Amino acid sequence: MEPSNAFDLLATVRERQGRVDEAIALLRRREVTSVNGRDALADLLARHGRIEELRAYTDSEYHGHAARSLAEVLEERGDEEGATAVYRTFAEKPHGMWRVAHLLSQLLVRQGRVDEAIAAMRTLADSPGSADDLMDPINALGEVGVDVLACGLTVSRRCPPRGSLATEGRPPVTVVVDRHDEKRFTHAARAAHHPPAGHFVVHPTVAPRSRFLWQDILHTLGQDTRARSGSSWTMDEQHRTVHTALSRRPRCRITVLRAHRLGEGLWADLIHLQLTTNAELILVHHGEPGESLAHLLRHCDHRTVTGYTGMLRLHPARPVLPAPGLSDADR
Repeated sequence: MEPSNAFDLLATVRERQGRVDEAIALLRRREVTSVNGRDALADLLARHGRIEELRAYTDSEYHGHAARSLAEVLEERGDEEGATAVYRTFAEKPHGMWRVAHLLSQLLVRQGRVDEAIAAMRTLADSPGSADDLMDPINALGEVGVDVLACGLTVSRRCPPRGSLATEGRPPVTVVVDRHDEKRFTHAARAAHHPPAGHFVVHPTVAPRSRFLWQDILHTLGQDTRARSGSSWTMDEQHRTVHTALSRRPRCRITVLRAHRLGEGLWADLIHLQLTTNAELILVHHGEPGESLAHLLRHCDHRTVTGYTGMLRLHPARPVLPAPGLSDADR
């Protein structure tokens, strides 16, 4: 046991024993409070719903990691305004904006508040600091997110030409537009769900900010998520788990229904999966895409399919195997 992590390891043991107060007391004695962008004390308080203690710790914690834990648990509970307020309050501290600007921008994009996300990043860019300091928050937004934020609010001449967006060795993301929200589009997709052939269909759980999307994907892939379904399993962690799962499995095709309910931030995350894993994504938008989504799509390699015939081509019904023991005449 190294002196630098002795308190953390012992606190983990105490928490597993149900001695949470002792675990908290141990973590308050640490010299190194943050490791790999996380604060163990803040995460412990979040896991056990000790929100007021976490708020108090956020006020005194320097790195912004406690603010992140607090904002994440509030967002998971559906309190998006409260989560936004946590980041904005921390940003008022000296150098606070540098530490939480990318987190605030990601949160705002997930809420569809793209103009406010742009304003946050521009505030960061206009503040004193080196270019190296600026790269961490920019990289955290992801390639598509940065492109959209840099471009502005709507489609313009600054959007990249379509031919420049292709990724070698990867097909484009497929967007199916079901303009009139017809049930037969959903039925066609579900009939094509065939895991042995690598064809998966996800029908996201209706929830604020589609917060169960990654768990829905993992469940569809056949992974048990019940052991980690608590509030301590953040959406970022769930996203990384999905990325790892798709990177390790053979090439597959995933259709996500009801994609019109997903914010632009989740669309960008799904597009990232298409670019960096073995999955090919089909996103079904039931209704006419809005201006902000159209802008996002201008910054990624995609193809648009409209009409039921195109939907059927993408989703041929899985083969129906004959019942065992029947002769050809009986069939």
